[in-house]
Amino acid sequence: MDFSDYKGIYVVGALFDGHIRKFTGEFTGEARALADKSGEEVSVVLLGSDLKDDPQSLIALGADHVYVMDDPLLVHYDGQAYQKVLVKFFREKKPSTVIFGATPKGRDLAPRIAADLVCGVTADVTELDIDQDTGLVICSRPAMSGNILADIISPDYRPQVCTVRPGIFRSPAPDASRKGEAVHVKVELEQSDIGTILKEILKGEKDEHPIETAKVVVAGGRGFHSKEEWDRLY
Repeated sequence: MDFSDYKGIYVVGALFDGHIRKFTGEFTGEARALADKSGEEVSVVLLGSDLKDDPQSLIALGADHVYVMDDPLLVHYDGQAYQKVLVKFFREKKPSTVIFGATPKGRDLAPRIAADLVCGVTADVTELDIDQDTGLVICSRPAMSGNILADIISPDYRPQVCTVRPGIFRSPAPDASRKGEAVHVKVELEQSDIGTILKEILKGEKDEHPIETAKVVVAGGRGFHSKEEWDRLY
């Protein structure tokens, strides 16, 4: 098949309470590294409501375009609604590659999108690279109970879709001199497009030091035999 119309690496960003989650920047930086090898552009898509952060911050991290879909009906994640909005958008843009976070929402949304666009998904990716001969994205993920890394490519379908584990890549240093554009995309949704009726949110206790933001994790196990040993570790 001729895939010459499919261009660009797209990152589907994640928001929390209107703020851009940290791993969106990590994926943007990694997408920039891939795009520099393949000669493509990097775009980030932000879906949600009442975006509080400046989309330009992602341009400083490597994006060429940031597409903002800000609508009250997107305030809470709903797979059916997000699917409708993104499928329409990707059919128009025809990306070569789409990167989702391997979060509960990303793992739900990526296969929804892939099913409509008739392509596959490589899940829980830990490494990304470009095949210099074909220009294909190489998605590497643990296999065989984590004993090997499987390199997966998608030569026969577009876009190439993957979910990537947050925290795998380092967020790049911002470059304020980078130029790009932030585009607000009109969202065409109705209340009937929402698949789940949200009645109430029960918030759990917030971890003061979430493990996904840690630079170093120190762990202990069954080799410890007393509280004093645990205290020393702490």
